[in-house]
Amino acid sequence: MRAKMLVVLFGSLSLVQACGSSPTGNGNEDARDVTPQEAVQPPDGAGGDSGVDAAVPDSIPADVPATDGTPAETVDYDLGPADAKSDTEQDGAGQPDLPAVDQASGDEGTDQAAPLDAVVLPEPGLWCVGKVSWPDPPQDTYSYTYHAIELLTDAYLPGVGIKICSAADATCATPVAEGTTDASGAVTLTIPAGPQGLDGFVEFVKGDLVPQVGFYSYVDNVAKYGGNAGLDYYVLPKATLAALEGGFGLSLAPGRGLIMATFLDCDDQRTAGVTISCPAADDKTTVLYTQGGVPTPGMSATSVDGHASLYNVPAGWTELHAVHAQTGTLMGVLPVLVREGYTTGVVIGPTPLP
Repeated sequence: MRAKMLVVLFGSLSLVQACGSSPTGNGNEDARDVTPQEAVQPPDGAGGDSGVDAAVPDSIPADVPATDGTPAETVDYDLGPADAKSDTEQDGAGQPDLPAVDQASGDEGTDQAAPLDAVVLPEPGLWCVGKVSWPDPPQDTYSYTYHAIELLTDAYLPGVGIKICSAADATCATPVAEGTTDASGAVTLTIPAGPQGLDGFVEFVKGDLVPQVGFYSYVDNVAKYGGNAGLDYYVLPKATLAALEGGFGLSLAPGRGLIMATFLDCDDQRTAGVTISCPAADDKTTVLYTQGGVPTPGMSATSVDGHASLYNVPAGWTELHAVHAQTGTLMGVLPVLVREGYTTGVVIGPTPLP
């Protein structure tokens, strides 16, 4: 069952800093006995000429910054799989209590990510945190079906160009594979397999859509991609983005893009109480969360919708961090690419940790 993807409420929006540009972790994160995530690494000198810094992180830093306590109004974007259910849809559980937010400072009391062995996460769906490993896939390629769906209408879209791109090719000038969705909004491509699922990223392009790159990783990528789960991925019409910008007084600045993320737990369910941040965000970046599909002032973490958006993130390679808001536990780290004028769709959940 799909959640309604986007609700735009017209009103004022507080611009807030998403996270500092310098890591501020407490140094305990690298002590966990887990398999390190393999960050996607292009060869030296690779890059494009359209304002995108193609330098991919050599590795995920051990001093990962903790949640920065950003309060923000929210808008419900979901560029992840439409079939994933929220905790409420799954078992009727409500949203857990979140830390109080100081509206002046944005401090939610989780300045540092807690060491994993010091906490026990209360949610049963987070049983795999700190235990996830992404082994090398058993094959070099996957045959995988992408479904392109329009936000708001849930309409399957024909004619969407889908490209599979190497991490070394930030502008996707030379796609590894490409195709166009058929009348049912689907296209099946042969994609390179990697520990994170797709070894590289996917790009969605159509004239009336905001161009989009996608990074979709799961607890068990071999099962998702190897079994050709054929999940639905949402794309954003330009008209919808224009309505969002007009309603909230936002404007996508030159050299910046928009990250739209969905957090899925160990059982692929959307999860409340997760703070989403990235080191590249700055004082021009706006963090948006949603509750029940409705933008809610003062939220510092996801509701059971599991959605977060980071608006006006500087273009280039960065990382997305998912932190358990109540305990400060780092749960997931995923390298992603932000391109100027693009949306970056992300599915993130518990990942191998640094």
